[in-house]
Amino acid sequence: MVPQGGASMSRVTHVIFDLGNVVLLSTHGITHEILMERGVRRDAASRFFTGVHHDAFVRGGSPNDFVNGVCAAMECPLVPNTLIRAAHDAHIYGIDAMVISILRQMVVARIPLGFATTTNVWQTEHERMLGFSAWDYGRVARSHELGELKSSRPQTWARILDTVGFANVDPRNVLLIDDSAQSRAMAQAAGLSTYRFEPGFDGAAKLREDLYTRGAFLPKK
Repeated sequence: MVPQGGASMSRVTHVIFDLGNVVLLSTHGITHEILMERGVRRDAASRFFTGVHHDAFVRGGSPNDFVNGVCAAMECPLVPNTLIRAAHDAHIYGIDAMVISILRQMVVARIPLGFATTTNVWQTEHERMLGFSAWDYGRVARSHELGELKSSRPQTWARILDTVGFANVDPRNVLLIDDSAQSRAMAQAAGLSTYRFEPGFDGAAKLREDLYTRGAFLPKK
């Protein structure tokens, strides 16, 4: 199998994982269905995770501002705040056990790990409720704490690498595992290698094979 490389195919020494759609199982469709069951139109429900209200929230905006913004965008001012929170949290519904097994194998192989995720304060709390702690495996760069997105510009990746403890690592030896084309493009522009994760039944199996090909499961000397 030929690895899905980015800027370089240098041997991987450090790995950064996305969280949503990689480690965490998620789909916006669940949120949309909950809202439509409460009378929100389908086209309006689709605005929940888009627009300036969501962009501000994942950059550190307040939950109250998000609730006000999303209700205005969906044209449904009577939706209770508690429903907005419940509908939001429902889109992350589990943890990929096979990806967790890969993380554990990489820890055993002494591969330094980090995480970079587009998220918000609600999502971070919900991760913990699901029983997942990224800190068990490595440091985490979260968009709402950085104030910017990993998909925004290549320069953001210098801050991400510093946040996860990889500031002094050659970016060519850092692999980003992400399902977002835009995030991978920005990482590649910053010099990182990337892997396109494919959410689904065999996504973790394909990732495991790619990591072995890159030598990412070989013990560091």
